Amino acid sequence: MQYMAKNDAILQNQATTLRSFETQLGQLANAINNSPQGTLPGNTKVNPKRENKEQCKVIILRSGKEVRREVEEPVGTEGENIEEKPHEESLPEATSKPEITPYDPPPPFPQRFQKKKLDQKFSSFLDLVQSLNPSSH
Repeated sequence: MQYMAKNDAILQNQATTLRSFETQLGQLANAINNSPQGTLPGNTKVNPKRENKEQCKVIILRSGKEVRREVEEPVGTEGENIEEKPHEESLPEATSKPEITPYDPPPPFPQRFQKKKLDQKFSSFLDLVQSLNPSSH
């Protein structure tokens, strides 16, 4: 009997939780249906660059050269088809180019050259020992 009472309490708790989920889901569905089609839910802002029609005025290249751009506002009446053509003015190129040093990587297996050095040292050691003891020839 106690087991059945515990199960009934658990089932009642789950039923109330399920009803609250159904209510929340219904509220979300109503909110989605009431929002206008094709818009995002939130406060969107208009791009400020579109409002002011600002554009990049100076570009610095890797070589250090600066390229200036001046944007002229189009003049015309409403209804005319106006093409925007930016006016480009570039500074004279720098006379000296930056010095580029080539990359010289270290040898891939430095221990390979160590054996030759050790062999040379050992042979000089043997020569020294043989010069001290002339009878071992």
